[in-house]
Amino acid sequence: MDFMKVRTGRGVIFTVVMVDFLGLSFILPLYPALAERFGLSATLITLLAASYALMQFLFSPVLGHLSDRLGRKPILVLSALGTAGSFFLFGWAGSVWLIFLSRILNGIFGSSVAVAQAYMADITPKEERTQGMGLLGAALGLGLIFGPAMSGFLGNFGFGAPAYGAALISFLNSFLVMFFLKESLPKELRSKKKIFIPCILNN
Repeated sequence: MDFMKVRTGRGVIFTVVMVDFLGLSFILPLYPALAERFGLSATLITLLAASYALMQFLFSPVLGHLSDRLGRKPILVLSALGTAGSFFLFGWAGSVWLIFLSRILNGIFGSSVAVAQAYMADITPKEERTQGMGLLGAALGLGLIFGPAMSGFLGNFGFGAPAYGAALISFLNSFLVMFFLKESLPKELRSKKKIFIPCILNN
């Protein structure tokens, strides 16, 4: 993989991780509006926040193993499109259960950090791997910073505006992955093992 491909791959993966963490942080300034709009108690707000984190915890290994079998790129595309759809659903939602569904879907499809790390490991020489993983850490931090800022600004244009803005970013991100990211895992290196599913999902 030549230098330009590696550089482009790193840039796209940086964006993927940043958008993933926009999903975590963009909702933070909206909690008061959610409580007022839907009459949510403090307990329900806490469960709403936990639903996203729980889905990321459960599905990060699932997406990681899928990428070992199918390749990194298709999983990253699926993740970006699913994240866009979950953001759109959040902005459109008119009921509590749809808000919860949107956050659950956002957690599932936003679990691609493990895939992004695997891609970075694929394209980065061992001696530069620490630097590559540090780049992903920077993307995580920027996502946590810009998510609330974006949400606070777009919130001036209506309750759903932050979610629609995040949906647009995620949709554009899917095009970046589709057209500018080269697959990093050759078919001959892909795992033939069964996809790992957390035991809690098998019950």
